[in-house]
Amino acid sequence: MFVVIARYKVEPEHLDRVRQLLVPLAAFSREEEGNRGYEVVEDLEEPGEFRIIEQYVDKAAFEAHLASDHYHDIAAHKIRPLLADRQFATYAPVPGT
Repeated sequence: MFVVIARYKVEPEHLDRVRQLLVPLAAFSREEEGNRGYEVVEDLEEPGEFRIIEQYVDKAAFEAHLASDHYHDIAAHKIRPLLADRQFATYAPVPGT
């Protein structure tokens, strides 16, 4: 399992648009062959602070996600320009937990 947790910070003037765009991005991403989970959550204390928790069978499946048409169209070209900040980190499950 290969896990990615992305953090998006969105300014108030772009918040509604980014929320709208995250819906099809999540739906298309969940349909990818190597995807095992794709959840978008928003901070209750800080609107506009998102986490995207992505699970893939392996790193190659994540790389296929990054190369997908929907990622380029929605995430790279429509969402990313609206972000104040974007960070992500990769993780692996702890064996036995």
